[in-house]
Amino acid sequence: MSKTGRFSNLALLILTAAWIAVVLYAGFCVTPPANPNEGHDLTGSQMVLRFGFNQLHLTPPLLILLWLLASLGFIYLLTRKESPAAEYIKKIEQEIFSNKKIQWLISLLMGGLFWLLRSNYKNKDFLIFKQQWYPEFLFYNTIHVRFDEMWESFLHVEWYRFLNANMGWSIETTFQLISCACGLVFIFTLLKLCPLLAPRKPLIPFAALLSGGFMQLFFGDMEHYTICATFIFLYFLAALLYIRRQVNLVLPAFLLMAGMVSHMAAIFLLPSLLYLFIIALERRHYASLLAAGLAFAGLLSFSLLFFQSQGASLSRMVATSWGLGRGGSLLENIAQFTRVDFWGRVNLIGLIFPSAFVLAPPLLCCKLPKKEHDRVFLWIAALSGLLFFATWISTIGLYMDWNLFSLPLIPLAIYLSASLPDLVNARSRALIFFVLSLSCLMTYSWIFSNHFSFLN
Repeated sequence: MSKTGRFSNLALLILTAAWIAVVLYAGFCVTPPANPNEGHDLTGSQMVLRFGFNQLHLTPPLLILLWLLASLGFIYLLTRKESPAAEYIKKIEQEIFSNKKIQWLISLLMGGLFWLLRSNYKNKDFLIFKQQWYPEFLFYNTIHVRFDEMWESFLHVEWYRFLNANMGWSIETTFQLISCACGLVFIFTLLKLCPLLAPRKPLIPFAALLSGGFMQLFFGDMEHYTICATFIFLYFLAALLYIRRQVNLVLPAFLLMAGMVSHMAAIFLLPSLLYLFIIALERRHYASLLAAGLAFAGLLSFSLLFFQSQGASLSRMVATSWGLGRGGSLLENIAQFTRVDFWGRVNLIGLIFPSAFVLAPPLLCCKLPKKEHDRVFLWIAALSGLLFFATWISTIGLYMDWNLFSLPLIPLAIYLSASLPDLVNARSRALIFFVLSLSCLMTYSWIFSNHFSFLN
């Protein structure tokens, strides 16, 4: 093994041990704050570890112990030379990622699981929808469209209007149903995306991505971000297919704009689309480049014209847009870098993709194989997302706005998951599996808590 490889394994070992110690300390030795959104009047430990590291306090200690013992038992089977476990996993992996019928079955089963364990957590935005806006839209029979989230805001209201009138469904149920339906599409997309991220070991990025806290988006999250998140994953799939010359540039350009007109937060991915345009120029695909530009601009134009035809005022949409400064300065959307805000964003990383703290540093000292355009594309998308994540302000509190900040962290999660197979070797395999196992435990402790703790 090279010096770089040994240093990478040592870094992984140290980071794993430190992360486990922090997670256990936060979960069992730090009193959870009454309000995770507030960073004031808290002890130092509560501020630093208030919601991104302490998810284990939501799960009974006996269940945690059983989970960790089961994980260690599986690691033992996986690392034994004479054990057939590795061969079984390889056969399962090959069947899952090559059989479309099995992929649809997995997607349907996961969609059912999303629905059974759907979130009952209501943040401030949702309570405003339920108590003020939606009753007003139904009473006056008007549409709901906001520039920042055009199709998400419109479709949620129209879906609720139809199902409430015909079936008596509540606003909670209609939000949850859209979220879980998006989850079904997300799983099928992920099953197609992972073989592109890691052709030899697609199960590794698949498991890594499923361990992320952004999965709560598809467990019935009651907000205006899940449709956009689904389009972001579709965009990554289409972009990697374009890089491999399997689809036209029009498809990723159209899907990114579909994500943006769902929620404009997806605008942070524009640099990655620009990189795809540069690839098209290198390949001299001028007609494809022109068509992609027209599709990108055309979908935005169509959306604006459609909503205007339905009675929406474009000037009012722009004036009330948070993203455009609500008639003021765009600079008002840049966060103030305080101690409270800094630790809140660190906690968001721990909530949205817990294993990032362990997986990211070793990748910096690990010589990754060159994959040309796809590696650069993923790197640009992840960097753009991190910039947005680090600077965008939250108006309702970072914890309340976890779903908004999930969107820019999705590219980082994809990048780390795609790079993860390059870290796997005989010495690091057990550590990486344990990291992903603990990440799953943290994520789903939180997801299950949002289902049961807020159940009316």
